[in-house]
Amino acid sequence: MMIGEMIKKRRGLMKLTQEELAAKLNVTPQAVSRWENEISLPDITLVPRIAEVLKVSCDDLLKGKEHCITHYALAGIMIDASEVLIQNDIDVLFGYCKENEKPDRRKVLHADDSEFLRMMVKDILNSQGFEVVQAVDGDECMAMLPVEKPDILLLDINMPGNGLEILAKAKEAYPELPVLMLSAVADDKTVKKTKELGAAGFVAKPFQAEALLEHLRSV
Repeated sequence: MMIGEMIKKRRGLMKLTQEELAAKLNVTPQAVSRWENEISLPDITLVPRIAEVLKVSCDDLLKGKEHCITHYALAGIMIDASEVLIQNDIDVLFGYCKENEKPDRRKVLHADDSEFLRMMVKDILNSQGFEVVQAVDGDECMAMLPVEKPDILLLDINMPGNGLEILAKAKEAYPELPVLMLSAVADDKTVKKTKELGAAGFVAKPFQAEALLEHLRSV
């Protein structure tokens, strides 16, 4: 099942019209129609928001029987993930590499249970020189901290182990470690709570690559 078929199926199950789904995603109804008719694919940065609205994981949304995350819509360009891309190709597709900017060599530990988000974040950070190690849940994250000794911790909230609990434990054990939250749970109460627990910043999903990079550079 292709991503357009999945969007159409989930929209039908939730009894949403194309107009209603478009309004929730802040896109045009024509864009939704084009996805569902497989004329085009949603921009990669929209996928987390689509998954949230349709109450399905990013991985399930992209890993259809035939789809298997083989195609992406990046900056309006269709590419096949089976192709071998050189770093410059990736930089052009994402549009976030600045000329003459020194690469950031710090190590980032990123914890998120979504394979798709882990892959996307790793591509973004690797392009800027960051070393990236990743955990699939809170327990693995805490186990990796003393081994990997990251310079920055990047945490999801809705994952096994609960990101807020991991934030509290990480700051207690490593008070000098900068922790950034990267989550779709971005209401004022939650953001305030993360700051109270010691988070250095908060990036809401869906996010632009440059917004994430700016937060990382600021810590």
